Formats: sequence, C-alpha cells, structure tokens
Amino acid sequence: SITRTAVGTYTVTCKGVGGGSLFAGSGSWGPGGHVQVTSYGSEDADYCKVVNWTTGGADFSANVRCYNHAGALSDNRFDLLFVW
Repeated sequence: SITRTAVGTYTVTCKGVGGGSLFAGSGSWGPGGHVQVTSYGSEDADYCKVVNWTTGGADFSANVRCYNHAGALSDNRFDLLFVW
C-alpha cells in the first residue's frame, strides 16, 4: 500500500515481506536489502528519492519524497523496487 502523508511525502508498505518473515522455516531473513525509486508521468523535471526503509519486522516499509524541478516537495507518481 502507498500512503500520502503530506505533499510529496509517501510511505510504501509491503505486508509480509520484511526481514522478520520466515524463510523456508529456518528463522528470518534479517534486515537489509536495497531500494530504488523512479518518478514518472510528469512533464516537469520531477524526481523522487528514498529517505529510508525498514525490513527487520514482518513488513517492508519505505519512506519516499518527491520534488519538482525547483526542489520543492510535490506530488508525483513513482515506481519503487526493493531487492534482498
């Protein structure tokens, strides 16, 4: 799910895929991973960046901020990729 918390500020949550999830019955994956975000769909030179992410619990969660060409927070669409 994606929650807009303020202008240009979002929290992305993926249930059940955090590092605390069981992996083949042998415990947990542990925290870690890598996250990338790319803005799209705008005619302006908008961009988004990952502020931080957590993977140690049962869920994966990432905080994303998007900016317009002047550097101010602005609402924008984005793709997010996370890998272990």
